[in-house]
Amino acid sequence: MMGAVPERMNLIDVAGLSSLSFACGALPADAAVFAAGHEPNGYFWEGSLSTSLRAWYRR
Repeated sequence: MMGAVPERMNLIDVAGLSSLSFACGALPADAAVFAAGHEPNGYFWEGSLSTSLRAWYRR
């Protein structure tokens, strides 16, 4: 069962698989991402999510 999804995100369930997409740009975290020397685009967020999920699964 899916809970509430923030306005900028789109979560869909197709045949038991979930897909999450969201708009990049003008996010509250953009300033911090730029300050760290990165570009807050889809590649950045994909890498961030992959890293977070690997750490979460190792627990």
